[in-house]
Amino acid sequence: GLDSVAMYSPLANSDYFDKTGGLGIVDDSLGIKPPVTDDLYNKIGLIRHLNVKYIISAAELNSPSLVYLAKEEGIYLYTVKDYLPRLFFSDASSGIVRIDKYNSGLLEASLETPKEGLLVFSEKFYPGWQVYIDGKRAEIERYMDILQAVKVPSAARKIIFRYEPLRLKMGKDIK
Repeated sequence: GLDSVAMYSPLANSDYFDKTGGLGIVDDSLGIKPPVTDDLYNKIGLIRHLNVKYIISAAELNSPSLVYLAKEEGIYLYTVKDYLPRLFFSDASSGIVRIDKYNSGLLEASLETPKEGLLVFSEKFYPGWQVYIDGKRAEIERYMDILQAVKVPSAARKIIFRYEPLRLKMGKDIK
């Protein structure tokens, strides 16, 4: 019932490929490069943080972190145990997150934050992303070298991550 399963990002640069090396690639421009099994097993924590729910493989995989779902025409489908959501606190006791809107270049969420915490957005750290907490701009920092995170104060209620590269802003000013 899945029409597409892939690990793809048109904004991926060398740090992303260095960190995810050995995990395989499925995309229109690079084709299919299967994962290296040992890399897949060793990087399962990274895979969870990248919000990966499913893994497809031409080889049978044996890991306590994967749950076998199906096999069809020599292709295996697994789900990743304990994969993390698109937006989460690095310390589970830091609060509750509800995604209100998510589409290309925009994530809006409601927060319940009884204490300060580090909120992780499993989107590639890339120039041009901005974050606003209760309407005030905040600093995005790197998480696991490749993802975005922001320190959220206690009592924060609303967060917005928006892709606003300078070149797009400059283009809007040209008439």
